[in-house]
Amino acid sequence: MRGARIRSDVCHAMPAASSERRYSRQPPQTNCSAPDSFTATRNHPNSPALAAFVARDPHPKARPFAGTYDHLYLDIYPPSLQAAQTSHIDAIQPLRPVAFADCGESAEEWLSADANRPLVYVTFGTVFNRDIAPIATAVAALRELAVRVVVTLGPGRDLAALGDQPANVHVAGYIAQTELLPHCAAVVSHAGSGTFLAAIARGLPQLFLPQAADQFLNAAAGARCGAGIAIQSHELTVDSARDAARQLLDDPAFRGAAERVSEEIQAMPAPDAVVDEIEHRFGHDRDP
Repeated sequence: MRGARIRSDVCHAMPAASSERRYSRQPPQTNCSAPDSFTATRNHPNSPALAAFVARDPHPKARPFAGTYDHLYLDIYPPSLQAAQTSHIDAIQPLRPVAFADCGESAEEWLSADANRPLVYVTFGTVFNRDIAPIATAVAALRELAVRVVVTLGPGRDLAALGDQPANVHVAGYIAQTELLPHCAAVVSHAGSGTFLAAIARGLPQLFLPQAADQFLNAAAGARCGAGIAIQSHELTVDSARDAARQLLDDPAFRGAAERVSEEIQAMPAPDAVVDEIEHRFGHDRDP
């Protein structure tokens, strides 16, 4: 960051919306005094560093959330997507999420084909894309609608894994979302934070099919603010996905809600401005 060394002074973790995702609201009130076995360990001749650490404070007090929020917290979630109270965080710096841009397949040729049909983007990211079943279900639901479908399976994945598809379905490994999202009418995904925030920043309604991790809370936040519909794994069928996709495309309320969140995101400080703020706060740690 422009020469600034931001070490323990900045907590760059999940946004405040996810503080409740990893930790309980109230920190456990426990006695963190070092047990006898730990005291013995610190006196071991092969543990001088550990001994010195414990000697500084042999009976440390419990710190809320293990000290995770002791320092500046960078929050990339806008107000409408906040899922938890943040009173336990002393210093919060909002940071506008920016879609990741990287090279990939060019979408220019097929984007111009049959452009009168809305484009629906299906992706399960690059981590939770190993199970082809939910992706196949989503594609089967969409291909019968009057839409174009683009599916990205992830770099290095077998593009034939979905089998033969009709002309309105394009299967790719990876396409930069910065190239694709401006042309989309809706997004179907696992609700991973990258896709979730990139799509809603574009004001796009979404069908959330969460699989793991923070995806369930992202899906809940998106549905709660009216910007999408969430379907859990045990409820996912071709019919349920098709009905949800129809609602997203036909009811302008979903896009309206997504656009309101998009406005909130655009009002958040850009990364360059946040870098300036961090340098202002922690400039004493700057490299000479």
